[in-house]
Amino acid sequence: MPLSRLENFLKNVDGNVLYVNPTDLDATDSIENQGNSLTRPFKTIQRALLEASRFSYQVGQNNDKFDRTTIMLYPGTHEIDNRPGFNVVNASGNASFRDRLGNSQSLTQLTETSNYNLEDSANELYKYNSVEGGVIVPRGVSLAGYDVRKTKIRPKYVPDPTNDAVTRAAVFRLTGACHFYAMTFFDGDPQGSVYKDYTTNKFSPQFSHHKLTCFEYADGVNGVGVGTSSVTTDLQMYFHKIQQAFGDSSGRAIGDFPTTTDMQPALPEFEIVGPVKADDVGISSIKAGTGATPDQTITVTTTGKHGLVVDSPIRVAGVNTYPDIYNGNFVVSSVTNDEQFSFLASATPADGLPSLDGDEIVVADTDNVQGASPYIFHCSMRSAYGMCGLHADGSKASGFKSMLVSQFTGIGLQKDNNAFLVYNKTSGQYDTNETASDSEKPLYLNGNAIYRPSYKNAHIKTSNDGYIQAVSIFAVGFSEHFTTSEGGDMSITNSNSNFGNTALRSAGFKAKSFSKDKAEKFLSMIHKDWMMSNDYKRIKREFKTNNHYELMSFINMVAWISNTEDHHPQITFSYNTAVVEYFTYAIDGLSENDFICASKIDNYFKN
Repeated sequence: MPLSRLENFLKNVDGNVLYVNPTDLDATDSIENQGNSLTRPFKTIQRALLEASRFSYQVGQNNDKFDRTTIMLYPGTHEIDNRPGFNVVNASGNASFRDRLGNSQSLTQLTETSNYNLEDSANELYKYNSVEGGVIVPRGVSLAGYDVRKTKIRPKYVPDPTNDAVTRAAVFRLTGACHFYAMTFFDGDPQGSVYKDYTTNKFSPQFSHHKLTCFEYADGVNGVGVGTSSVTTDLQMYFHKIQQAFGDSSGRAIGDFPTTTDMQPALPEFEIVGPVKADDVGISSIKAGTGATPDQTITVTTTGKHGLVVDSPIRVAGVNTYPDIYNGNFVVSSVTNDEQFSFLASATPADGLPSLDGDEIVVADTDNVQGASPYIFHCSMRSAYGMCGLHADGSKASGFKSMLVSQFTGIGLQKDNNAFLVYNKTSGQYDTNETASDSEKPLYLNGNAIYRPSYKNAHIKTSNDGYIQAVSIFAVGFSEHFTTSEGGDMSITNSNSNFGNTALRSAGFKAKSFSKDKAEKFLSMIHKDWMMSNDYKRIKREFKTNNHYELMSFINMVAWISNTEDHHPQITFSYNTAVVEYFTYAIDGLSENDFICASKIDNYFKN
């Protein structure tokens, strides 16, 4: 009895705190363990994350718990089998699973006899990973170590640096609001072995880790479909697999995919923070209560997919019947389907079925506090083979697409000689490790050697309109310490770059057209006669001159301006009238160059 009472005292029943201790003799990943007791922790982080997902589940659409669970990591070496997980395919009403090569595989319900041993290539845990490689951290889960130096993370999968068919991967795939604290990342165990391709073959990890990043986004936007024809996102696949894991035999059934689709990614998991302004959706019907018997529960049917989840802030406008009740700012209380949801009004309207005139809209309200950026704090990385630290790839998320990182010290050395080239003065060419003279070897110790472009690594990187707030970052030895590309943005405060190759690098360009809000802002800065198309993708202005000769002179000037900017418009003209239209074909919309050219033409025409 005393032991039972102690067990109850040390256990939290809601799963708000889970425990992982790889060296505890009582630790087990068995399905009957919930990991919510200090006396019986999990052995692996991966098993704890599956349990955190199960604890988040609630019956009903789009209402699962978010930002609720912390996983406490005891000191020790935590190995991560971060191989690419299984694809999920709805095959004529049956769940079908594929590996990274597209081969059919089996994903069975977790039981007491399931294989949870990460040393075994056939273990069940890696199958729930991202299809691109990396363990998904769902529902805004926090992972907290007790000692930054003694809580060690080692990957068991390192993409082959010599095989272009093997793509980049991550150790962890992050979702919105997740948090990492007090742990250190290391290369694959030098005394052990790792996977490096899509087979089960193992190799010594003493080769470049530059195709592996500690932290990247889990893709909640794009249909990945690696090895299959699926268009399902990585996060959707993950929760479909979770439904499969906790089936009837587990004693904690969620329901099988695709028969049941009751577990979906929460919006803040991939909409990182929130939109500056969302597009509105029309309302086809609205009712209070049953309609015949009104109450404060308002049910809205939209003209298209609303994209809302439970607790989403919304704004309703345009309802003319009892506008003080039906219109305003609310929070979604339930979601029936993609085109119907409910919210709670402040009062009961007398008319439960108001008539509509077509001007009624609902819009996801601006909210930068419901969700949160992934946050990496007080962590470190010590890599001898060039592992990367963090990458915020905005193409895999929506909203503000941000990550916060503070006190993340990275040591990114590189001992793989294949990562370097050295200039040969005699031949006028660069030698590799194979062709260099003995006096130049080993290349990784040669001060005259440079990084081979395909082997470059980076500590903190953002791309595709992603944003990183980096505070107190110390980067040591990387090819690129801080880097942005393709519209990425980074704020760097109180940070340091030591040794290595390049401290700060920016490359590429924004491949995304202006939003309608930004386009309207720039439109206000040029002449009022410039008009924007209804789809916000083009601007045009009509110009009139006194005669045809002046018109030709004007057109030549437009051509000259456009050529200097390397940005050419569409021009149509008659006797004394020309219409100049700008758009950016490459991004199917408006860019800054469109407005620069328009402004320069305005200045000429005015004078």
